[in-house]
Amino acid sequence: MSYTDLRDFEAEYSYAAPDGRTIQLEKLGGGTIGQSYTGTWRYILLDAEGVEVTRGQDYETHVPHTHEEAAKDLADFFDQEGV
Repeated sequence: MSYTDLRDFEAEYSYAAPDGRTIQLEKLGGGTIGQSYTGTWRYILLDAEGVEVTRGQDYETHVPHTHEEAAKDLADFFDQEGV
């Protein structure tokens, strides 16, 4: 994975977390909203003002997840980690 990979991805889904932050993500290799997938997801976490906090391509699901489920899991993870 290169920086260009992370910089150039186009989010397939955007999730507004209850704390005002936003998670934008896509299923690596493409996905359809509403369908469940296993594998790798790319994401960007934005704070309540829309400023990027972090991004990555390291979220793996081994149980099928929809885009919404993956985003909610990431939001919970970031909360637990204090990100």
